[in-house]
Amino acid sequence: MAHGAAGGAAAAGDAGLSAPAAGDARAAEAEAERLRRELRRHGREVEVLRLAGRALAGALDPESLAAALASLAADTLRADRAIVALVEGAEARVRAVQAGGAPRAAWGLRLDLPGSLARRALRDGKATWTNDPAGDALAPFAVPGLPPCRHALAVPVLGHTAEPVGVLEVQDRYDAALFGQHEGRLAESLAAQAAIAADRALLFERMRDWSQSLEMLLAFTATVNRITDPPTLVRELVAQAARFLKADGAMAALALPAGERGETVLVADGYWHEGSWHDFHRQWRPGEGIPGHLLQSEFPWLTAQYAADPLGDPGIAARFGVVRALAVPIRDGEGGILGVFKLHAGAQREPFSWQEAAFLESLAGTTAVAMRNAQLAGEVQLRRAAIEALSARHVRRLEEERRHIARELHDEAGQALVGIKLGLQVLARSPYVAPALGTEIDQLREVVHAATVQLKDLARRLRPPTLDALGLAESIRQLAADFSQRTGVEVRLRLHLDAGRLDAEQEIALYRVVQEALTNIARHAEAGRVWIGLLADARGTRLVIRDNGRGFLPREAGPGGGLGLLGMRERADMLGGHFVLWSAPGAGTRLRVVVPARA
Repeated sequence: MAHGAAGGAAAAGDAGLSAPAAGDARAAEAEAERLRRELRRHGREVEVLRLAGRALAGALDPESLAAALASLAADTLRADRAIVALVEGAEARVRAVQAGGAPRAAWGLRLDLPGSLARRALRDGKATWTNDPAGDALAPFAVPGLPPCRHALAVPVLGHTAEPVGVLEVQDRYDAALFGQHEGRLAESLAAQAAIAADRALLFERMRDWSQSLEMLLAFTATVNRITDPPTLVRELVAQAARFLKADGAMAALALPAGERGETVLVADGYWHEGSWHDFHRQWRPGEGIPGHLLQSEFPWLTAQYAADPLGDPGIAARFGVVRALAVPIRDGEGGILGVFKLHAGAQREPFSWQEAAFLESLAGTTAVAMRNAQLAGEVQLRRAAIEALSARHVRRLEEERRHIARELHDEAGQALVGIKLGLQVLARSPYVAPALGTEIDQLREVVHAATVQLKDLARRLRPPTLDALGLAESIRQLAADFSQRTGVEVRLRLHLDAGRLDAEQEIALYRVVQEALTNIARHAEAGRVWIGLLADARGTRLVIRDNGRGFLPREAGPGGGLGLLGMRERADMLGGHFVLWSAPGAGTRLRVVVPARA
């Protein structure tokens, strides 16, 4: 009995202990299963964060980064939609929207609602959520084309300086579960993964903008430095600036004096719109419209509502659809106003920024320098033209004077000497003259004869009669023959005038070039041979003179190459041609004169 009782008691005790133990086992199993689910979830989240880090690290531009972050956030938090905006200056603009498992177009909309969820997250620097948008003062971002959300979570994307560089907002979880601390921490982890990439992407974007700005500035500088006409130069700037800053329209108004009192007005001649120039003429006095305001204030002007702006022009707004506007002054080196540049755009473009105003001012500064250079170049050109005209007039008068002197020497002095020579000849034969005196008279007659020959030679050099009578080719032949006889230097000629006689001005100028070249060869070259080539056809006239003398370094001949070379160059310029000289020590000298044909 006792034993049985004891056994029964023991059995009863075992039965009493088995129920709690079984319950504990089930609870432990349930807890273990919960922990396993938690571990799997954490494992998935860790894997998501690892993949997120890899995906975000490869996004090198803001659009790619925003799209990757929106896609990851929507998948990780099992949300219907995700929006990513990046902070630009004082604004946050949407760069990507992920909705319904697919990306949607980013509109560049601003998150500027004072009580928005995203603004609160940016202000507090931590996750913020609402599970009752209708009754909550924090409004989620309204995505155009999508219905209002039921609940939303926003977290800031903080850069390396703890300043916000962006904001992530996710809306409407798939299973209608609410957002809470766990989702907030997970979203913050994604945002932290994206922070460095966002800093880098924005930096790369700014670097690209700066690089493009620098490239455009260099290209524009190179372009405007080739343009010498100020109106053309200004139009080039207008078109270049409008294309680069993505403006729909642009114009320039240049400052001009008007009226008897010399009042400055701004005058526009032409309007650039959507890639082409339109007929447009307008004038502004000081204080009239935006250009007149800049003429007085000398400070850039920006407006995002052009038609409603007190200084806006309703006619321009209506004709060209202007909503945004940017205007900057064109200042000269002394701070004076040379004109005004204006850029216009429609409502689809973001408002112009002060950074764009600064860039346009740099273009305006480059244009002002180019305009001043063009003005100076024009003045130099006018002075050069005046000098060339004066030089040509001087050469013509010199030739006229030479012709006159040659005629006087030949006709007057030459005839007088011939008369004296004949008189001495008669006197020497007179029976009244002693023989000894007759010999002296004959000697005197020979002196007079030699003087007559020299005088005729001088007259011929001043103005060769063959030039007027027989033309340039025959005159060069005679000049070459005289040169060879006088110096012993061989001269080889190739003269072809297919077009016949040249006009008198060309013939005398080219003759003087040959004459001066032979004079220089006789004085300096120590040459044994000279080649002269002359070709005249319908294209023009080419004169080439070459020697085998000792040569020289042209740069050592002085700024103009000596008076002789300078005279040759001026004669070529006077004919609208050009003069080229080659020479080197021991290699002889070669010069070429090319004169265009005259109509």
